[in-house]
Amino acid sequence: MLPPLRSDSSGSGLAMNSWVAGWRSRRLGTVFLCVWTAVLFGPVAGQAAEEAEAKSRRPASPLGAVASLSQFRLHPKFRLELAASEPQVIDPVAMRFDENGRMWVVEMGDYPNGPAAGERPLSRVRWLEDTDGDGRYETSRVFADGLLFATGIQPWAGGILVTAAGELLYLADTDGDGVADVRQTWYAGFKQENPQLRANHPTFALDNRIYVANGLRGGVVAAKRKEWAGKSKPVAISGRDFRFNPLTGVCEAVNGNGQFGLTFDDLGRRFVCSNRNPCRHVVLSGDYLSANPRLAVPEVMHDVVTAGAASRIFPISKIWVTSNLHEGQFTAACGVTVYRGALLGEGIQGNVFTCDPTGNLVHREVVSPSGATLVGKPGRHKVEFLASRDEWFRPVNLEVGPGGALYVVDMYRAVVEHPQWVPTELKNRPDNYSGNDRGRIYRVVPVGHTVADRDEVAPGLGRVAGAQLVEELKSSNGWRRDTAARLIYQKQDRSVVDDLQRLASDQDEVIGRIHALWALDGLGVLGPETVGLALASRESRVVVQALRLCEPHLASHPELLDKVDRRQLENPAVRFQWLMSQVRHPGWAEAKTAVPLVERAVAVSLSAPCDSWTRTALIAGCGRYGLLLLSQLVDAASQKADVRFGELRDWVSRISETIGRGGDAREVAGLLDVLDPERPIGKLPGWSSVQLSGLVGLDTGLRSRGQSLGAPPGSVSRKRLAIAWRAVVGWSARPPVPGMRSAATRLLRSGPEDVAVPALLLRFESGDLVALESLTSFKGHEIGSRVLESYAGLTAAGRRVALDVLIADSGRTALLLDAIVQGTVPRADLDPTRVGRLRRHAEPGIRKRAVSVLADLVPKARRVVLERYRASLGRDGDPRRGREVFRKNCTACHRVDRLGVDVAPDISDSRRWSREQLLLSILDPNRAVDSNYFSYSVVTSSGVVHTGLVASETPTAVSLRQPEGKIVSVLRSNIEVLKSNGVSLMPEGLEKNVSRGQMADLLSFLKNWRYLDGRIPVKRGRGAQ
Repeated sequence: MLPPLRSDSSGSGLAMNSWVAGWRSRRLGTVFLCVWTAVLFGPVAGQAAEEAEAKSRRPASPLGAVASLSQFRLHPKFRLELAASEPQVIDPVAMRFDENGRMWVVEMGDYPNGPAAGERPLSRVRWLEDTDGDGRYETSRVFADGLLFATGIQPWAGGILVTAAGELLYLADTDGDGVADVRQTWYAGFKQENPQLRANHPTFALDNRIYVANGLRGGVVAAKRKEWAGKSKPVAISGRDFRFNPLTGVCEAVNGNGQFGLTFDDLGRRFVCSNRNPCRHVVLSGDYLSANPRLAVPEVMHDVVTAGAASRIFPISKIWVTSNLHEGQFTAACGVTVYRGALLGEGIQGNVFTCDPTGNLVHREVVSPSGATLVGKPGRHKVEFLASRDEWFRPVNLEVGPGGALYVVDMYRAVVEHPQWVPTELKNRPDNYSGNDRGRIYRVVPVGHTVADRDEVAPGLGRVAGAQLVEELKSSNGWRRDTAARLIYQKQDRSVVDDLQRLASDQDEVIGRIHALWALDGLGVLGPETVGLALASRESRVVVQALRLCEPHLASHPELLDKVDRRQLENPAVRFQWLMSQVRHPGWAEAKTAVPLVERAVAVSLSAPCDSWTRTALIAGCGRYGLLLLSQLVDAASQKADVRFGELRDWVSRISETIGRGGDAREVAGLLDVLDPERPIGKLPGWSSVQLSGLVGLDTGLRSRGQSLGAPPGSVSRKRLAIAWRAVVGWSARPPVPGMRSAATRLLRSGPEDVAVPALLLRFESGDLVALESLTSFKGHEIGSRVLESYAGLTAAGRRVALDVLIADSGRTALLLDAIVQGTVPRADLDPTRVGRLRRHAEPGIRKRAVSVLADLVPKARRVVLERYRASLGRDGDPRRGREVFRKNCTACHRVDRLGVDVAPDISDSRRWSREQLLLSILDPNRAVDSNYFSYSVVTSSGVVHTGLVASETPTAVSLRQPEGKIVSVLRSNIEVLKSNGVSLMPEGLEKNVSRGQMADLLSFLKNWRYLDGRIPVKRGRGAQ
C-alpha cells in the first residue's frame, strides 16, 4: 500500500521543498510568497527598466508553481497563496472540504480524449490535509482511482459522492487506511457524449436535497442502490438538472440546466453556467408550472451576468480562443460560485465568481436585486478579479473553504479546449496532453491575513455535539452553515429539535433562522405554527423561505398564506414567491372557490410594477382558470387611473394564448366578449393595444392546435368575428398606439381572405415587409403577380420574404420558375435552402421543372476558371506570402489579421471555411453569396447613382456600405430607383491579378493566419483543410 505523499518526502521531485521548509519555520505571522511580493521587495531603481521589459515579455510557460505566482494580477485588497500543487495534486477539476477540514480533489487524468481502448481510466479522487495548520496542504493520498472522466464531488455520510462515467458513485473508507474500500453506484444514466458535457457538481442545498448539473446532454437517470429499489421511476433530464434525497433515494428532474458549474446563494437560489453564459439564475425552479399545463414558458433561467457576444472579459495574457470572433468574450465560463464567506469582507459577500480558463482569469460580478431575480455588474471596470499572464493557468472551479478563503482550482495545462470543438487542423495538436502531470490549487485571502486559528483549516465539525451544530447555522461563513445543516440532516438527530425551534423563532436572526426552518423540515418536525411565525416575519428573506416551506401544509392550513403582511407583498421577491406558492392552495379545486384567490392575486399583482417573471407567476398560479383570470385582470386594471399598459398587454396576450391552447369553445367565446373591440374598455387609447394583444395571443394558442382566430372552435358569432377583423384591419392601417401596426398586420395572416388579402397587399405596396410575410398564409395567383411586380425594388430582406411567399403556393411557385427563366428573379437570389425546397417540391411537375431550371447555376466561364485553379488546393502555400496577396487584393472589403475593413462577409474564422469553399467564393463570388451581400444601386431624383451593400433601412432612409468602409445614406424621398444588381459586391475576375501559386499562398493565409506567431503548434499548408 502506498504511503501518503508529502511535499517534503524524499523523491518527491518538488522543486520548492527548501522554500516550503523555510515557510513552515515561521508559522504564525508568516510572510507568504504571493502576488504582492514584487511590490514589497521590488527592484532597485537601476533595475526598474530591466524589470519592466521582462514583465512585457510573455512568460515561458509552463512555470513552476511558485514562479507562476509572480504572473498574477489580483484585486489589490487580496493576495494569492499556493495551497497545493503537483505532485500533491494533478489535473484537478473540482474540490470540496469535508466536515473536519480535509480537502477532497477530483483529478481528471482522462482529459481530453480518455484512455485508449483496453486501458484503465485515469481519473482519481484524492484527499489532502494540512497537518500543521500553516495553510499548505502537504499531505496527499489517492482515495480512489480507475475512474472515468470524474467531474464532481460532495462529502456525505463518512464518504464522498462522485460524478463519473455517467454515474453518481458513493465511495467510502471503512477500515481507516485512507483508501476507498466501498464503491456503490447510486444512480446511472447521465449521458456520456463529451468530457466537457457530463453530469457534475453534486451539491447539498438548503432544501436538504443534493443537486447535480446535467452537463447539457441530459440522459435518463435511474436509481441503482438496492435499498432504493422502487422508490423512484427513471427520470429523463433532457434540458433539466437532477435532484435527489440522499436518505430515501427519491429523485426528480428540476428546471434549469448547467454545463460545468452549480452554486447556491444564502437564500437557496440556484445558479448555473455554460460556456457563453457565466451565471444563470434558475428563476422558475420548482414544479409550479405543472399547475397550468397550457402555459408555455420559453425560458426558466435569467442571465445575471451579461452573456454571449455582449459579454466582456479582460485577460492580461495573450489568449487564443477557438473562434477569433469571440475574442474578449466569455467562451469557456465554468465553476460559477457565489461567495458566501466573511473572510474577504462585506464588499465581496454575495458576489458571483466565474472562471474562464481560455482567458486565464476569474471574473467577479457584484449582484443586486432586480424584480424576482438579480442583475450583475463587473466588480471593477475593465479589470478582472484575478488574471494571469501565464497562459497555462486554467482555472476551472472555485470553492469557499472552512475559514472563508476562496479557493481556485487550476488544471494548469497548455490546452483546455476539447478537440471536438476546435478546427480540424488542431484536433491532434502535439501539446493536447501537455500539463497532464501538473495542477495547482490557490487560495485568495485578504492582504495581511495569517493562519491564526487552527479551526480555520481543521474545523472538526464532524466531532461536535448536535447543539453546537445548531450554533454553526448562525455562522457568518456559508461553508460552516452548509456543513452543519448537512450533518444535522444526515444524522437525523432529534435531540436538536428544541434548539432548532428556538433559532427558527428568533426574530433577530435571518440566515440562521432560515437554516433552522429547513433543518426542522428535514427532520420532519416543522409544524404550521412555526411556519406561521416565519410568514409573519418583518424580514422579507425569511418570508420567502417560509412561503416555500408552507406549501405542504396548505392543504390543511390554507390560512397560512394570509399571515404574510400586505406590506411584505410590496417586496418583488416576496410577491413572486407568494404568487407561486398559491399553486398549492386547496381553493383551486373548483372555479367557485378559486374566485377570491384570483381576485387577491390580481390585486397584489396590480399594486406595484411586476417584471416578466412575476407576470409568469400570476399566470402559473391562477391561469388554470384562464377566462376568470383574464376577466378579473381587465376589470381591475380598468378601474385604475394609472395603467401599466406594457405589463397588461403581456399578461393579456399570454393568458389569451393559454385559452387558445386549451381550445375550449366557451372560453374562446368568453374571451372575445371580454376583449370585444366594439366595446371600449377604457378611454385611454392604450386599451386598444390590450385588446389587440389578447386577439394575437388567442390566435397564437389556436394555431398551436392547428386552428386559428379566422375559424375558431365552437359557434362564435360571425358578426362578432367580422367586427374583430374589421378592427384589426383598422389598427393595421391607422394604429392608435405606436407598435400596434406590426402586431395587427401579422395577425391578419389568420384573417378571412376577402378581408385580409386586400389589406395586406395595400400595406405591402407601401413597403411593409410584415404584410408581405403574412401573405404566405394565403393561396392564389394574384398575390404572386403583385409580389413579382415589386420584386426588383425589394432589398435582400424583402426578397427573401418574397421568395417564401412565392414558394408557399403551387400556383405562385410556377410563376417564380417563369420569373427565374425570364431573368426577373436572378437565380443567385435563391440560397441553397430555397433551391432545395424547390427541387423537393411536393408536386411532381413543379419538382421536375425546378430541377431543370436550376440545374446549372454556375456560368461556363466560371467553371473553366475554377477547374484551372483547383490545382491550388493541392499545393502547400506560404501563409506569409499569402498575407501580402490578401493586403493587395482583398483589404478594400475584407478584414483579417488587423488588415482591411469589414464590408463583405467575415472570412477570418478559419473553422467555418474549408479551402475549397474559400476558393469557390473567391473565383465565383456570385455562386452562393448571401443575399445580404448583393450589390444594390440607388438612383437619386437628381440622377446620382450610388452602389454598395444595404447596411440599414428605416422608413425614411436607406444606407449603403461601400468598399473601404464608406457609408452613404439617402432619404427615401430622394430615391428614384432602388434596385438589386443581382450579383455580389465582390467582382469576378480576381484570377487576373492572382496566379495559381499566389492563390495557394492566399488560401494558406486565410486558413492559418492565427498560427503565424508560432504559439499554437499546428501543421500548416494543406494540412489545414
